Amino acid sequence: MTKLLTYTACLLLLLQSACTGLKHVPKGELLYTGGKITVITGEKIKGKGTVKSDAKSVIQPEPNKTYLGMRPALWLYYVVKKPKRKKGLRVWLREKVAEEPVYLSKVDVPLVVKGIDAMLYNTGYLDSYSDYEIKPSKNGKTVSINFRIFLKKPFTIDEVAFPVDSSALSQVIAETADKTLLKKGDKYSLETLRKERARIDDYMKERGYYYFNPDFILFGMDTVNETRIVKLYTTVKKTTPAKARIIYRIGEINVHPGFKK
Repeated sequence: MTKLLTYTACLLLLLQSACTGLKHVPKGELLYTGGKITVITGEKIKGKGTVKSDAKSVIQPEPNKTYLGMRPALWLYYVVKKPKRKKGLRVWLREKVAEEPVYLSKVDVPLVVKGIDAMLYNTGYLDSYSDYEIKPSKNGKTVSINFRIFLKKPFTIDEVAFPVDSSALSQVIAETADKTLLKKGDKYSLETLRKERARIDDYMKERGYYYFNPDFILFGMDTVNETRIVKLYTTVKKTTPAKARIIYRIGEINVHPGFKK
């Protein structure tokens, strides 16, 4: 307890004198202060708040934490030298309290943009996209990034077609059509497609297709930009192995009455 109080007292003293840590930023580096999301649209679109929060979750890494405009954990990282011993106050401060600086050079901005674009596509905004603008601060030490989303209305499901060929496997899949999770008028969603594949797979397992799995189900789609609709086609992958197309039934059941645990 005494040691903890000592550490806490030292930490409080350090925090009282802590500054933003900016004077320690190396030459040639810029401290990353975070990403902002701006949604741009030429028409009224529902769900912009959700799009914004979903995009925000894609942005990595997180910037260093700030408290009342200061970055005490970052400052500690700069002023507390790397300890030579494995225990002690310096080790505790460096490993438990201090934060390693997050520089712009550590942010893969094009990759973040690709992640935002993928999120837009997977949630139904098939022809929406994003770009970015790097905004250095006046102090020449920090930088933020404004990610701009050019949002258009999402695509909705118009119809869903199930397999119509004569194979036994396709016919069983077609039997599940009335239980589909893909409803007309719903927004296109990759997550819903995944759930639909899992639903069909469960149905197939119940019918004895023991080696069937969700990866054998494919969804093709046609889009109509003018009406913002998607037509989905459920198919079975051509490379689905033969054993996945066979119904497995229970054979002999052997009972051993003399068995003891």
